[in-house]
Formats: sequence, C-alpha cells, structure tokens
Amino acid sequence: MYRHSLHKRVAIAFSMCVAVLTTASGLAFIDAIRLSEDSVQTQQLQVASDNNPANTTNLKAYDKVDNLPQTLHPWAQTKPALHLFPFATEELNVAVIY
Repeated sequence: MYRHSLHKRVAIAFSMCVAVLTTASGLAFIDAIRLSEDSVQTQQLQVASDNNPANTTNLKAYDKVDNLPQTLHPWAQTKPALHLFPFATEELNVAVIY
C-alpha cells in the first residue's frame, strides 16, 4: 500500500518542515537586518544634518536637484520617498530627508 514505512514518512515530513522553516526564518532575518541597517543609516544622517550641517568631511547636503551630481538628476526628478538609496556605480548612499 505505502512505499515507505511510517517511520520514514514521518522523518521525511519532519525534514521537509525543518528545511522550509529554516529557509523562511533565514530570509526573514536577512530582510530584518537590511531594514534595520537602512533605518540606522537614515537616522544617523538625519542627526548629523540637524546637529552640525557645517561639517562636510563625509556628509554633503544638497537642497536642490540641480546641485546633485549629474548622474543622479534623472533619479531625483522622480521625487523619491524618504529612504536611503545606495548607488554602487557612484559609490555613495543618498538619504532623502525633507
């Protein structure tokens, strides 16, 4: 009637459940890390821009789209939401803060 014994079927089902749950929790963990990283970076940039806007050693503020680097103009014209945007080709992160 059944190809495998009850013991084997239970072991296979348990193994499949563990594999699915491990994969799902791993993906959720990676997503949580990514979201928290973006949040922390955005918060740090907001604090830096609020407290010391004159310190431009590693932080540049742009108040107009025209002042941005030329390669970012098309992106900025789309009016991006408040968020942190990484640009690998320019090797910079842009935080949109209103």
